[in-house]
Amino acid sequence: MDPPSKPASKKCLEGPKLQTIETYGGLGVRYLDHLYQNLNKIHQIDTVTGVTETNGSVRSRAIQIAIEMRNQGIVENDIILVCSRCHADQTIVVLASFLIGAIVAPLDPNLHHKECIGLVKQLKPKICFCDLRTLKQIERVIMETGLNSKMVHFGDQQQYAISFRKLLMSKQHSDHFDPINIEQPRKRIAFILPTQGVTGPPKLVCLSHHFIYTQTLIFHQVMSSPEKLLSFYSLSWIMQVILMCLCFEVQIVRVLTGTFQERTTCKTIQDLKIDHVFLNTDLAIQLVEHVAVRDFNLSCLRCVFIGSLSTTFHDINKLVERLPKVRFTQLYCTTEVGAAVACSPIDYLESLDKTGAVGKVVQNYKLRVVDINSRTDVEPECCGELLVAGDCMMLGYFKNLQCTKASMQQGYFKTGDIARYDPSGWIYVEGRVVDLINIKGTKVSPREIEDIIMTHPFVKDTAVISNDKEIVACVIVKGETKITETKLLTFISERVPVQKWPTRIIFMNDFPTTPLGKIKRDVLREEVLTVKIEYSESDETMPI
Repeated sequence: MDPPSKPASKKCLEGPKLQTIETYGGLGVRYLDHLYQNLNKIHQIDTVTGVTETNGSVRSRAIQIAIEMRNQGIVENDIILVCSRCHADQTIVVLASFLIGAIVAPLDPNLHHKECIGLVKQLKPKICFCDLRTLKQIERVIMETGLNSKMVHFGDQQQYAISFRKLLMSKQHSDHFDPINIEQPRKRIAFILPTQGVTGPPKLVCLSHHFIYTQTLIFHQVMSSPEKLLSFYSLSWIMQVILMCLCFEVQIVRVLTGTFQERTTCKTIQDLKIDHVFLNTDLAIQLVEHVAVRDFNLSCLRCVFIGSLSTTFHDINKLVERLPKVRFTQLYCTTEVGAAVACSPIDYLESLDKTGAVGKVVQNYKLRVVDINSRTDVEPECCGELLVAGDCMMLGYFKNLQCTKASMQQGYFKTGDIARYDPSGWIYVEGRVVDLINIKGTKVSPREIEDIIMTHPFVKDTAVISNDKEIVACVIVKGETKITETKLLTFISERVPVQKWPTRIIFMNDFPTTPLGKIKRDVLREEVLTVKIEYSESDETMPI
């Protein structure tokens, strides 16, 4: 996407300028050269398999897989699907794809089967890399979609899949391998990532080589000289993509683990002396509340980056109280425009006084907040839709020009997030435009009500949804605690104006969520705000 077509408004929030280059030949050429400069340095540690791998090993294995993919008929711009947990071999496939000019399309291993079919049908991958957990699912999806994609399994030979280990055993000579040179990295796709699908089916976002290159430079500026990092995000999420590529760009050791477990995570941080960890807010709270934080020496941990889920004032206070020597840094990120659009500045103490803010605009970005109806810029402390422009802009939604055009306003991407900013440039995200509640002609963010409900000591999580007739607070209570609807309504009525009171409260065991943990509010609305009427011959669903 092109930068804004006309000068930015006076109310545009603009980050510092970070110098970038254009003639680096694409990510494959760049990363292959960077790895060559430090062949003996450790690149990644896989705690599940026990593998510790140097830059030299990553480089040579990636070249070998690139050669084998070419032998399998993979050419420039072919799509390589990757569906597995984050592990050492996954890194090799991504770099190998860059080397031959192919496009990497990661899918979350926990993706619902129906959504997986829809995405694979659009992507039409030439080859799919899976682990034992996802191989059968992807085989089934390929069969149901009628595609003829080759299957590669990270492990031993399977009935319908090529063994990744077998590809590495080839005798091909790789000393003089020449990677594909990308002449226009701004226009060539490196990754296709799915959106979270919070308000509907996931869309596929095309990200260029230059997007990834620029984001890694920005992210390195945001971080405070990291040496080892640990992340629990899937490769299908923009954050994990940038972290993987950051470790190609600069000398940082990337630690790969299995499923998040509090005690195992604390032990890993202690034993490997990890200084930077990336978690969503829920996992960060689970970590600090667990007894394991007192059983292990976490003095090496300097910063925990949190984001992707709503983070409240109470969340931040809890995190800081439990681990006061660790910097809990919030990020504002979205797949279409990057993993770090806004972030707390280097002065961490200032961020503690701005609890609830996602940070200030970072390098090479411009932000605006516009009125939802008039689409004009609003004053500080006024809410509106957040618009983003900068060097890191998606090329568009994959094969969806109409949706791409609808997402833009004068060169700015319309995030769909309700936000405001204060006179100092701190940005606060208040919710989503599609989730706004219409109360007697006034638009109200459900987060205003949710934040109050979350202050009740028995409430673990809540989501407020509505239609034209009622406002419903869906609530999950903590553990074995009990509270009645009447008591919770009384608690709410004492703290919010009468027009914002929920008309009813529904207690639930869990919410429908994306693999990242975001609540699927469209699914929740369908479950809660519709009545299914059964007839003898057919079923109909009628909105209340």
